[in-house]
Amino acid sequence: DGKVTKLAENHTVAFWVKVCGDKREEVRQGAIQALGHLAHSEPEKENALPHVVAALQDESWRVRRDAAITLSIIGTSKQLATMGERLQKEESPMVKAALQYAKQKLESPRQ
Repeated sequence: DGKVTKLAENHTVAFWVKVCGDKREEVRQGAIQALGHLAHSEPEKENALPHVVAALQDESWRVRRDAAITLSIIGTSKQLATMGERLQKEESPMVKAALQYAKQKLESPRQ
């Protein structure tokens, strides 16, 4: 809805990485979304990816879904195995769809 993008512009990847562990679902969700918008350089991606991958285990399906979507943006083939494992265990249809999309996007060569 644009709110996260606007907020993300005012903070660094390091800031949003710290926020990934917040107790509030909407804050964790926003942090994961922000990382997808901000992590462009390889060092930023390397900093963000472990936190995005960890969010695939979050108690909130919304956070897990957004983690999968973020992986489709900043992820690499290194995350494919983890995504495949998570896909096997995931119960939420929304998260499964996001994981399938992200996995497919990372498996196909970038143009």
